[in-house]
Amino acid sequence: MLESQKVAGRPEVTEAASSLTGGVELVADAGTNETPQSGARRGRRKAPVPAGADLSLDPVPCVGTFDERCRKAVEVASMAFTCTGSWVAFYREILGVEGIVVQLFPAELERRRFFGTPQFIAVQEMLAGMRSEDTSKSDAAEPEQMITIRIPRSLHLSLQAESAECNLSINKLAISKLLVPADPRFVPEQVGNIRGRKPGEQGKAVKQGLVKQGLVMQAKVKANATGQPNLG
Repeated sequence: MLESQKVAGRPEVTEAASSLTGGVELVADAGTNETPQSGARRGRRKAPVPAGADLSLDPVPCVGTFDERCRKAVEVASMAFTCTGSWVAFYREILGVEGIVVQLFPAELERRRFFGTPQFIAVQEMLAGMRSEDTSKSDAAEPEQMITIRIPRSLHLSLQAESAECNLSINKLAISKLLVPADPRFVPEQVGNIRGRKPGEQGKAVKQGLVKQGLVMQAKVKANATGQPNLG
């Protein structure tokens, strides 16, 4: 752990604040009610790192006790936090499907246990801090994917109200919710087949069908123009 360090014009970063972040220099805002500890947990850095700095971490072996691996996760995340300003790259390397957390906790039950620890909260607050600083497009780090969901009007109104309270767009608010793993206690059981359009061949078939429909319409228009019988 690094010793407490003073930052010009800012409160001192205490040992308690840096205990979960591996000694990374995180700060609280001066002139506010924010404490040094809460400022550190929010993931504020002394100086922003360029968002264009990509990130590629070496694999981490799954060794040690659960607590040791929790500390290792924060240690690696803290190092990554100082190496890139891209929250997308940070998420991919730390929390993604092949990220450090999955490497350290390959079993689902252990991984869910990690999600309830102070160390996981520290990682999430680093991620939130990076999202606050990162003004680049999310596709600058990797390609974007799009999903469409159907929700009741009342839920949409609630999201609008919550986004206004948080001073965020609904898109950023939705991403904030998606970045936090769902609690199994609040997830319904799936009944019947999973609905939803699958991309790929199904989407290709729909496109081909639309093209065919367009050709048929063109043929009908041409037949009407030449006075030929309409066989459609």
